[in-house]
Amino acid sequence: MTKTYPKPKLLIFKEALLGDLLKFQNQANISDTGGGARDLRFRTSVQGELKNVLDEMFDESIGDTRMKRKVVKWFKNEKVNETEVEYWQPTAARPKELRIARISRIEGWEISREVFDEVTRSGHFLFYLLILDEQGSLWARTFNSQRIDPTKMDQAFIRKIEEVINSRYKVTKQGYVRFS
Repeated sequence: MTKTYPKPKLLIFKEALLGDLLKFQNQANISDTGGGARDLRFRTSVQGELKNVLDEMFDESIGDTRMKRKVVKWFKNEKVNETEVEYWQPTAARPKELRIARISRIEGWEISREVFDEVTRSGHFLFYLLILDEQGSLWARTFNSQRIDPTKMDQAFIRKIEEVINSRYKVTKQGYVRFS
């Protein structure tokens, strides 16, 4: 089977950080302050927009009204794989934090330390992508900013990711794109 992704409707992206890579090795963080989180966290002042995007992507509520779930798919060895993951909305203690829980289940987001080091040393970025397609399926993949190709990629995505990469603010690079 050839990797063929259905037409995207909505995409969210977040910069992959060293601490995120360690979550796939069941290590929570790179500091000695404790913690056991295995979540991909979105912290932002534009949380309302990102919350709406994630609410649209994760459309099945479960139990707690702040928690939703969805099957996430990815390609591995030319085969579609999938797992169910949870999305947690903000809490009173962390009102500006959105979380995708247990990301180590999403093998489509695994990035080797060697690749991470090579890309970041060269001044580029790796991103986690979560893509909602027109059929309502959710796809996970990674993206290397060295691979921006205007001849093969959606222009709205290129504009948004370049805007975030070139931002003068020193924050984790993240954003979303709604496709027409």
